Amino acid sequence: MNRSILVVGAHADDIEIQTGGVLLKYRDAGYTVVYVMATNNMSGGVSELLSDGTIRTTREGTVDMMARRKRECDDGARALGTVPIHLDHPQRHYWDEVAQKDVELRYGCALPAGVARNVPMAAPMSMATAMPVSCSASVFSCDSRRRAQPPSDGCASRARKLASCTK
Repeated sequence: MNRSILVVGAHADDIEIQTGGVLLKYRDAGYTVVYVMATNNMSGGVSELLSDGTIRTTREGTVDMMARRKRECDDGARALGTVPIHLDHPQRHYWDEVAQKDVELRYGCALPAGVARNVPMAAPMSMATAMPVSCSASVFSCDSRRRAQPPSDGCASRARKLASCTK
């Protein structure tokens, strides 16, 4: 039986941080990992730990940041044994290099230079979930000590288990 696990992340590194260990476990169990990145990752900064223990964060323009985050996403997906699907929805904010400030995007706003205009202006704020492609219930369940456990039965039972451990 060909088994797949789908993970959708809003931003670069969401998937690796929030579900990376689980995805590796399922990949090692024979699942195919389907990795979807929702946004174009056009905002953010690059932080660097300096020798004196302080952190310096620098900003990049939208085109440079999109390219950097796409490379990071590709590297993360490769570590999970897959290739990402990039949806490239614009993020709701970006760093304006000329004005030197964060700019929030709303419907009808002009997009910054270099950002594709052929995608919808709606993107999730933050989302990372792992679920079998053929099932709408979460792939996670919990035991009585609230530790994540792999599913061992049908989708409805998984959803009940998840609901009981998240109350």
